[in-house]
Amino acid sequence: MNWLTTQLPAQSVWMGAGLLVAAAIAVGAGRMRRVPASEILALFGLCVVVGAASSRVFWVLAAPSVDIGVAVAHLGELLDPRNGGYSSFGAFGGAAAVVALWCYLQRHEAWALRAIDALVLGGLSGLALARVGCLANGCDFGRPAQLPWSIQYPAGSEAFALHVESGRILADASWSAPVHPFPLYMAAGTLLIVAIGLGVLSRGQSSPGRVAVLAAGAYLLWRFAMEWTRAPSTVASWGAVNIHHLLAVIGLGVIFTVARKLDACRSTSAAPQSGREK
Repeated sequence: MNWLTTQLPAQSVWMGAGLLVAAAIAVGAGRMRRVPASEILALFGLCVVVGAASSRVFWVLAAPSVDIGVAVAHLGELLDPRNGGYSSFGAFGGAAAVVALWCYLQRHEAWALRAIDALVLGGLSGLALARVGCLANGCDFGRPAQLPWSIQYPAGSEAFALHVESGRILADASWSAPVHPFPLYMAAGTLLIVAIGLGVLSRGQSSPGRVAVLAAGAYLLWRFAMEWTRAPSTVASWGAVNIHHLLAVIGLGVIFTVARKLDACRSTSAAPQSGREK
């Protein structure tokens, strides 16, 4: 499957397509939840701007070796979108902060939670396409693996350089050693989660915010599992565990707390109605 890494469009194309698809999915899901497209697009745009900035910052801070003092001293260069890559967890953090503040200002009204359902599904769909861009760019590659679906990266890629350095291949080879297609694992699993979420929304039987919680939780569980197939050198690691394992666990804890709070709010709001029915 080495042809994949040479026949795909550039990463920037996939990221642009991801943003467009994310906006379209968010608006469509918002329509299912009866939330105006203007509200969805306004909040989506703010999440993109803040998420992009936080993604750049976290990408630098989560690098295997980073000098915090140098990073802070060159903050302008750090935020420059032309320098380096992006971190999906950084984007999640920035977008989550925007959504949390917006939801707080809206006093947790049901329509605000319905909008969050749409935004989460939209954001995940865009992230799935961005992962295909990682494949095209040769970043975030997987561990070596001799599997029927393993892929190889061309000479000049990060994976190729690492495998030459580690002695897995010769310097005059044309392709890297076969590796897990980590970006494809993430893209496929994320798209499946989005498809299931849209199916649940189309039935109109889930309470506001429920789809967002379940979709985000499912993504983090999938991410935690798939991180075992990522090459350790692509991210800060401690033995068999990397920083994304830690962040996935933290994220799951936050989602569990939010889910408990939403259930408590629903129980409280339903209590007076039960009393009147009695």
